[in-house]
Amino acid sequence: MPHSQQYSDPQIYTVGWICAISTEFTAAKAFLEEQHARPSVVAQHDNNNYALGTIGGHNIVIAVLPNGEYGIASAAIVARDMLHSFPNVRIGLMVGIGGGAPSPRQDIRLGDVVVSSRHGGRGGISQYDFGKAVQNQDDAFQYSGHLNQPPTLLRTAVEALESHYEMEGHTLSANVDKVLQLRKRLQNKFSRPSPRSDRLYLSTVIHPNSSDTCESLCGDDPALLISRNQRGEEEDDPKIHYGLIASANQLVKDSNLRDKLATEHGVLCFEMEAAGLINHFPCLVVRGICDYSDSHKSKDWQGFAAMMAAAYTSDLLRQITPTEVEGERRLSAVLDSLQEDVARLRQDVCQIKIVTAALDNEQHISSLHNWLSPADPSSNAITARSRRHNRSGTWFLEGDVLDEWDKGTRQHFWLHGMAGCGKTILCSTIIDSLDNHETSRTIKFFFDFNDTRKQTVDSLIRSLVWQLYRTEEGMTSDLNELYEACDKGRNQPGIDILSKCLHSMMQLFPRVNVIIDALDECIARNDLLCWMEDLVNRPDLRTVKLIVTGRPESDLLQRLSSLFGEHNCMALDKDAIDKDISLYVNARLGSDPRFTSKRTPQDLIDQICLKVGNGADGMFRWATCQLDNLATCDSPRSIKEALNDLPRDLNETYRRILQDMRPELKQKGFQLLRFLVYADKPLTVAEAKDVLATHIETVPHHFDIERRLFVDEDLLRYCPGLIMTTTYSYVDWRFKGYPSKRTVEREQKEVHLAHFSVKEYLLREHEFQIMTASVQMVNTCLAYLKDSHAGCLDRPFTNQATEVLFDYARLAEACDDIAEGLLSLFRVNGSIDLFQKHLDIINASNCSSPTIYFTCKAGLPRVLTSLLKERVSAGNGSPLEGNEWALDAATSKGYQEIIEVLLENGASPNGSGEPSPLAVASRNGQEGIVELLLDHGADVHSGDDLTQRLDPLVAAAENGHIKIVILLIDRGANVLTSRNKFNEDALLVAAANDDEDMVRLLLGHGAGESTGDDVHSLALHIASSNGNQAIVSLLLENCIEFLPEHFREDHPLYAASSSGHGQVVKLLLDHSDRLHIDSSCIQSALLALSGNNQENIKRLLVEHLSKLTTDGCQAQRPSLFSAAVAGDKKTVELLLLEGANPNTHENRDGVLCYVLASAAYAGNQEIVQILLDNGADVNAVDGSGETAVYKAVLGQHGEVARILLGRGADIGLGASSIEYCIKHQLADMKQIIVERAPHADTGWVIC
Repeated sequence: MPHSQQYSDPQIYTVGWICAISTEFTAAKAFLEEQHARPSVVAQHDNNNYALGTIGGHNIVIAVLPNGEYGIASAAIVARDMLHSFPNVRIGLMVGIGGGAPSPRQDIRLGDVVVSSRHGGRGGISQYDFGKAVQNQDDAFQYSGHLNQPPTLLRTAVEALESHYEMEGHTLSANVDKVLQLRKRLQNKFSRPSPRSDRLYLSTVIHPNSSDTCESLCGDDPALLISRNQRGEEEDDPKIHYGLIASANQLVKDSNLRDKLATEHGVLCFEMEAAGLINHFPCLVVRGICDYSDSHKSKDWQGFAAMMAAAYTSDLLRQITPTEVEGERRLSAVLDSLQEDVARLRQDVCQIKIVTAALDNEQHISSLHNWLSPADPSSNAITARSRRHNRSGTWFLEGDVLDEWDKGTRQHFWLHGMAGCGKTILCSTIIDSLDNHETSRTIKFFFDFNDTRKQTVDSLIRSLVWQLYRTEEGMTSDLNELYEACDKGRNQPGIDILSKCLHSMMQLFPRVNVIIDALDECIARNDLLCWMEDLVNRPDLRTVKLIVTGRPESDLLQRLSSLFGEHNCMALDKDAIDKDISLYVNARLGSDPRFTSKRTPQDLIDQICLKVGNGADGMFRWATCQLDNLATCDSPRSIKEALNDLPRDLNETYRRILQDMRPELKQKGFQLLRFLVYADKPLTVAEAKDVLATHIETVPHHFDIERRLFVDEDLLRYCPGLIMTTTYSYVDWRFKGYPSKRTVEREQKEVHLAHFSVKEYLLREHEFQIMTASVQMVNTCLAYLKDSHAGCLDRPFTNQATEVLFDYARLAEACDDIAEGLLSLFRVNGSIDLFQKHLDIINASNCSSPTIYFTCKAGLPRVLTSLLKERVSAGNGSPLEGNEWALDAATSKGYQEIIEVLLENGASPNGSGEPSPLAVASRNGQEGIVELLLDHGADVHSGDDLTQRLDPLVAAAENGHIKIVILLIDRGANVLTSRNKFNEDALLVAAANDDEDMVRLLLGHGAGESTGDDVHSLALHIASSNGNQAIVSLLLENCIEFLPEHFREDHPLYAASSSGHGQVVKLLLDHSDRLHIDSSCIQSALLALSGNNQENIKRLLVEHLSKLTTDGCQAQRPSLFSAAVAGDKKTVELLLLEGANPNTHENRDGVLCYVLASAAYAGNQEIVQILLDNGADVNAVDGSGETAVYKAVLGQHGEVARILLGRGADIGLGASSIEYCIKHQLADMKQIIVERAPHADTGWVIC
């Protein structure tokens, strides 16, 4: 309805909304809650057409591009004129239609909405070059830059709305329907078309050059279409997507180009205006999808797509209050400030670089964190701190051990104690005391039986690296270089490389304290101990100081006693711990409401303190359990009876707890405990409550939401004393800009087993054996998931349930009920979508049955067999038709039973592409699978795709699988032609791995014959660099082809010499003719040894050098020059001993140079002395008319000049040294000359 006043004041409008075409303009106006009159005045030369009104309390101005004009330039002009006429516009919106870019990762369909959002380091909009890309025509569509992000206010609103939609779903379709009911004239053009018209053709299907419809020309043949499942009730339809929008003066009608940009750049949508706006009119771009950016374009969906985009934008504006918009900067001010910004940038380039680097750094740090995925030790520290009573561990902080360690008389130490003695809590006490040190950096890690993310050496190193990186010193560390070396996070580094990075970072600090708790909870203790030994024994890491804790396991006792010294391996003081326990018991009796509310008599309290405090025998955990039990007693008598019958140890304690569980809670308690014992990550409280609300003790198994607990702490009733809940805050840390930091605190509430000893005890009980537990857990997951896909309920346990089912269904499948339950779940339409994480390579175009793929990847042979039989019975042709990836999935997991089923049902043994199943199995050492595939006709050779190639023979050789190599060769693999994607053959990778047995095997099968390229030379080079004399000998004896051009880069002799492998150097020199070792080769090797003490290698090289030509001096000349200039005294002496001429000269850069003069210029006193002692002419004049003494003056080497003058250097020869000193104000040098040659003083004075 029009506004009552005749004209509207342009000053009141704060939201600018730009449309490209009239369809978008109509849709935008349709969503205005109130329409205003036209503006009272607009800027001169403003030709825009405006609509004014309100949405959600915001005053909005809507503009549309001139009819027939679209693209970047037109949009920029409209935005400029809008801001001139409406100067108070503070946020911008570009809303309309676009072409979708569907991909396996993004199921984009017509009518969906794409919202510009940051992706891959870009701000949501990427600009591409001009042109018109039409399939099979010239492609001028090239990426040319990324653009600004929308304002923070809009991005925050998008996130809030996204969260709301995730929880509640959206009502955008209903909102569109309401608008159309009010404006029936729009229904024909703007209503949602029939879903049948939403066709996504294969990229190879091109619409003929005709105006006829796709329905009549291209048809509905399923073979031409990409089949897509109907969206389920739990999914939004249409769907909202967030990501990158490509923008240009560009109409995209090319599906190949669309797919390329979607795959390589993550593009979700194409449009033609936003790039003209975003840098000078910072805005959010919202696009309704009206086509698929291919040759099958039509206008059928444009109206509805425009309505959907407008509906989303209307919802978005309601997420923002008008007051928040008023707080934003006027966009017209952005335009006004452009010229000022340019001037400021020119005046202060350095400041711009700092600011830009800081802004880029925020995204870089986030990318680094996602790539490194470091475990957060703060959660363990917080939990331990919360369980620590006042003054616990004070005895250790005030003791001698920590004081000596802090002062440096102890470098490292290990505290050990039995289960439950309080090691982790003491660790947290030590950490808190060290955090106050100003001159040291403390980093920590807690190995944790509850969390698989904290049980490996890899996770330890990643966490320590990240903690150091978070410091200002660490921000400039090698981690950035490692990230780049790993293809900007696309690859993961190994433990060795991560360790080198950590060592390098540690050296940035004057002192680093490393605290590691619970070594015994690491699942790879030998790797951990080896890592610690390397750290402790490095001389460059003396500033690193370790404190570690753990149980006194035999391997830890043996290795750490040797590593730290026995005096630095200490059992925790049991008497001191007992005193802590007594303090803890007293404190808890005085503060725990379950005791204080009973008004327990003092004499009874004294008895508890006496029996529990004194009976703990150094075990905090035992004392805690007894107090938990006593707290449940309902009378003084029951307390006394419990005190008189205390369990003797933790095992007895846990036995009684299980035995005394309330019957009605016991089965549920066991059900929860199994998940806590076996799940890879802790359960959240919400997940645990849903486990308890899932019923598998009655038929049918089901989840009952009405059984979900009200109170979180009621979980503890089911497993008293065995579990605990913990709430901790963690920091999502990143730099906003230099030097300020931005942190976001989040909370997580989890359920854990109360102690590692609980898990150890339960694993010995029959009810918790792996097979029994697997069946019970999978039954629980099946019951929970069987209707989760419907999306009608809040199901927090869904993700964890799918993970547990995937991990344990293979073990449980032998149970008939489990197999039938899995089949029942998979038969439900849409249920397989729950396991999308495990279907990441599957999409509708290459897998007709994701369920079959999943069963292969999960290793479920019984289920797979049943599914295949059902497909045959249904008459669907070949049971594996459309499931070519199934064999690849099974091979990647090593499931031989699955592979047998697939092959028996007609699967191709070569799989679906690269790498082939045979190559994967060969790499992984799966001999049985390799033989099975070969028996069914698998090709022993790699495919044609060089970028993906994993050759079976090379892969097996690289990983040391000798039996598989023999098997492949016997079946026809060619040792000469088999290559990986780096063009390496089996011999080369075996030599690189120092695998002598493999090298011998391959050579015995003809690997030494001519290959026509340089692989033999590369193998020899690597073996020489590694110093592997045996492999070098084998290669020299068996390889027939070492051509000069193969040694165009580093020669094996250079590699062996520079690495200090004398025996290999001798071996190579003995084969100098075959290896084309000439004087230049030896000179390079000698140069590599400059400053090195490898005298035996130098002697070998010099002796061989003198034999190369009849004129030994001629051959030795370049080496003498190089050694003299480099200051390599030993090489100079060896060369002179072998007859090198001390007066040798060379033509360098067209000038005749003498070795003595070159050594003098370099300032090498000892070399100058040796040359003179061996007859070098002190007065030789080079091609520039300069003598050795002049060169010494030129290099300002006074002592060298003294030596030369003392040996008779004539300063009257050649260029004048004294004149040079005067000209360049070298008073000290002139004084030396005058002292040694008084006649040289001309009487000139240096001013």
